[in-house]
This record gives sequence, structure tokens and C-alpha cells, in this order.
Amino acid sequence: MFITLEGPEGSGKSSVLNEITQRFINEGYAIVKTREPGGTEIAEQIRNVILDKANTNMDPRTEALLYAASRRQHLVEKVWPALKEGKIVICDRFLDSSLAFLPSFFLSFSSFIKLSIFSIISSSFLFSIKKPVSLSFI
Repeated sequence: MFITLEGPEGSGKSSVLNEITQRFINEGYAIVKTREPGGTEIAEQIRNVILDKANTNMDPRTEALLYAASRRQHLVEKVWPALKEGKIVICDRFLDSSLAFLPSFFLSFSSFIKLSIFSIISSSFLFSIKKPVSLSFI
């Protein structure tokens, strides 16, 4: 199961993420807690480029491509392997956040969808949840 939490800064995502994580752990589930952009060494390096205040001349499309690159690396290195192992992955932000910032990237919705599909689709990725999950506590 892949759970993402979305919302603006200061909205309580981290508090909710920590609460959900603890509840799943208490129920006996293996959890991977992560964030985007970032989550792996390479994706964190990309995050640092995106967030570096010195990069004032970064083209908005370059920024969108960096987010997509970070997302792809994060999926390949952390999310997909954890899901293949039957773990629940809880992520602070994912695709919805990029969609929210779409106007600042100067991308059409169509271009955003194409970029997103390119970065997140894997023809070789198949997984199954090994243990049924009850969300009744949420």
C-alpha cells in the first residue's frame, strides 16, 4: 500500500504521517516512511538543487523536470522495492503537490500528465500486498 499525504506547509502533514505510521506499526505492519522530493541519496541531492536559494535563474521547466527526476529515483530506489517486500509506504507529498504547483512550472496540464507518466510508470513493476490492511482506525 502506498499512502501519500498532501497539503501546504504547516498543515500538519508530518503529525498525521507520524500518527498513521505509529498506528500501522502497532497493528504489526512493516512501514517505510519517506518524503518527496527526496527520500533517497540521489533524490535528496536533486531536492537540494531544487530548494537552493542560490538557483534564482532556474527555468520553471527545469524545476519541473528535476521534480520528476527526483520522483523517479525515489520510486526506483525506495518505494517500489518496499512495496515488493509487502511493506506499507507512507510518503510526505507526491504527485498531487506537483499538480498544485503546475502554474509555476509554466506547463500545460497535458504536458504535466505526459511528464508524470514518463516518470512514474514502469512496465516491469508488479507487486502484491502480502497482508490485508484494515483502515478502520483512521
